[in-house]
Amino acid sequence: MATKLRKSRPLLSFLSLFLGLHILFGCAAAAVVAVSAAGGLPAYASLLTEQDFRETPMFRRLTESVLYTALQDAIASGEGRANAESWTPDSPNLLYRSSYDGKETGRSTTEPVTVTDGAVSFPDGYDFLLHFDGETVSITQDGEDVPLFEDGYYTSASLWELPGCRNREDTFFASFAEDELARCDVWLAVRTEPLAVPGDAVTHVFEVWDAIRAEFAVWLGLLLLGAGLLVLYGARRESRERLWAAAAQGTRRVWWEVKALVLALSCVTFLFFLCVFIRYTWDTTALPYLCVTADLFLWVLLFFSNDAHKTPKDERRSLMGTLRASAARRRARLPFQKKLLAYGPSVWMGILVWLFLVLVFALLFGGGSLLLAAALAVPGAVLWLRARRRFVRAVEDAGALVDRIGAVSRGETLPPPALPPDSDLAEAERQLGSIDGVIRTSVERQMKSERMKIELITNVSHDLKTPLTSILSYVSLLQEEELPEAAKGYAAVLAEKAERLSRMVQDVFEVSKAATGNLPLTMERLDLAKLVRQTMADLSEQLDASGLQFRVSLSSEPVFIVADGQRLYRVFQNLLENIVKYSLENTRVYIRQTVSSGRVLTVLQNVSRDELGDASALTERFVRGDASRTDGGSGLGLSIAKSFTEACGGRFAVRTEGDLFSAEVEFGVVTEE
Repeated sequence: MATKLRKSRPLLSFLSLFLGLHILFGCAAAAVVAVSAAGGLPAYASLLTEQDFRETPMFRRLTESVLYTALQDAIASGEGRANAESWTPDSPNLLYRSSYDGKETGRSTTEPVTVTDGAVSFPDGYDFLLHFDGETVSITQDGEDVPLFEDGYYTSASLWELPGCRNREDTFFASFAEDELARCDVWLAVRTEPLAVPGDAVTHVFEVWDAIRAEFAVWLGLLLLGAGLLVLYGARRESRERLWAAAAQGTRRVWWEVKALVLALSCVTFLFFLCVFIRYTWDTTALPYLCVTADLFLWVLLFFSNDAHKTPKDERRSLMGTLRASAARRRARLPFQKKLLAYGPSVWMGILVWLFLVLVFALLFGGGSLLLAAALAVPGAVLWLRARRRFVRAVEDAGALVDRIGAVSRGETLPPPALPPDSDLAEAERQLGSIDGVIRTSVERQMKSERMKIELITNVSHDLKTPLTSILSYVSLLQEEELPEAAKGYAAVLAEKAERLSRMVQDVFEVSKAATGNLPLTMERLDLAKLVRQTMADLSEQLDASGLQFRVSLSSEPVFIVADGQRLYRVFQNLLENIVKYSLENTRVYIRQTVSSGRVLTVLQNVSRDELGDASALTERFVRGDASRTDGGSGLGLSIAKSFTEACGGRFAVRTEGDLFSAEVEFGVVTEE
């Protein structure tokens, strides 16, 4: 159950990211639509924060428009003409009464509006009253006067734009003549609690104001949900890394040019709809296309950047690289002669260009020039044919020379000379024969010298085993006898030195067999991390008694390689024993294991007690970190580790930096199958 849950965590991380981003995108798109419908961000903020819809800019603009239309109707009716653009509302939510020179020109019919001695009265429930008496405007709301203009002047900061200000020409009411406005009288009344009337302007303002307040709570909850999902995605680092690592494994199979093309197309499409959206003043009809293209561009960008970050350059698939590699493979299968002859099409292209120029010259300067050009072309063609014949011969000679070079590189017997004496490459062929003889002589000498040294070491090591075995046996028998104390000490020293000499002879014998390729190996599939842990467990007494602090970071999952388990056990045994012998007291030892690109690298690091020299010399035979040779070592530990590792098909290296010593063991990882 825990394994299934762990495998599903990357999917949960993706769902958290996907849902979180789309919830935030949706909230942003809905906010743009709402702000645009409200008339801008200030108007939207006012609709959201005001406790009364009559305090919003939308209501004030509606009231100003109704007053403007009522004045148009009153002036037109008073002058005996009809107003074609009249749209004065006849709604139970907004009542009005207008007059011109004291003569009534319009009145609401949905609710009773009474006039007594020139005073207009409206029914109960209409607590917003606006009155224009021909000179000034007064507004009463809930029985209190509403301040309109500071000092009587209209400014950009004024909430109302009405004809009653001293600088009336700064408002849109300046289109009315002053003498016409002086003869008008208009009353407006708005219901405190608007009725739901379809198509009514006051109802629309009230519904927008009420809906925005309700929608904002929903948006806030969605924003918190989206932010929480993104925080959850960011908090699960391991799952996030596994998610994008799996995504990189899928996208790295796609050609790099295709991914770049998709990224460019998605970016251009997104920018196009963004420009349309901005150009036409936040046109909400383009908003769905903008959201879809933005979402597509974001995901393409995420996958593209993840692929660029997690896929090494040498592992990226490229269409041009694939075509070049295919052409290179086809060309590599061709012999040297055909490779050179492949340049023939370019020669023909040059001839065609020359003929085209001759034709252009003839057309420009007439038929006489054509005959001259033809006369020049004949000797040119003859010279080209002769040059091509020489070129083909040189190519064939070069091919024969390349074949002889290939025979030398493969160690084959050099065939007899194949080039004629007058060939341009005859001297090169002769020099190649001399080089082949010198190389063979040198190789034979070196092989003979190495063979003699290896045979000497092997024979000496083998011959020393019998007397050493006898010495060890007799020393053991001597220690069982009743000896004086001084003699017991001498016998103990003999036993110790004889045992050391026996180990040294055995090490020399194994190194010699590894160097000659005669080391018997039992290759098998094994878990490298488990092998390192087993080796440390077997040496736990020495490791605990050393006083060193071991920091081990091995792979928690099995890491399978193919190697000889006993030889590789000896490699890590030697490395750990060297750490115990040569590390500075009370220091830390780091053992790390990393798996990358099908290879597993195991690194052991410690601080040396003695000053280290050249790292490359430490793996040579009989070379030790302790130059005084007082620790009892043979100087073959690292040499054996390197020989056994390479014999098993791995790589072994040591590095030094100051007193820091590092040993690296690297193998190729195999799958469980």
